[in-house]
Amino acid sequence: MNVGLNVGLNVGLNVGLNVGLNVGLNVGLNVSLNVSLNKTEKKVISYLLDDESYSAENIAKKVEVTRRTIERSFSSLKNKGLIERIGSKRDGVWHVIK
Repeated sequence: MNVGLNVGLNVGLNVGLNVGLNVGLNVGLNVSLNVSLNKTEKKVISYLLDDESYSAENIAKKVEVTRRTIERSFSSLKNKGLIERIGSKRDGVWHVIK
């Protein structure tokens, strides 16, 4: 009887603790990322995750905003440490930092 009780308590505590930690960690990460990104920035990240070779012009057409709006999003995302430019202005790509 004590063995069953101890096993039940240990399993219950471990599962509860792990679930609580994982939920708290994931919610915290998602909230901190989502709160600081506007709708356009989220779309830019999504497109760059699909294909890093997308240019500002390509993404602007897909999102239906101006190229300049996408360039501002690139700048903002870079300042937030979420993307980085790899290569030159002409031949480089935007890389999403995970």
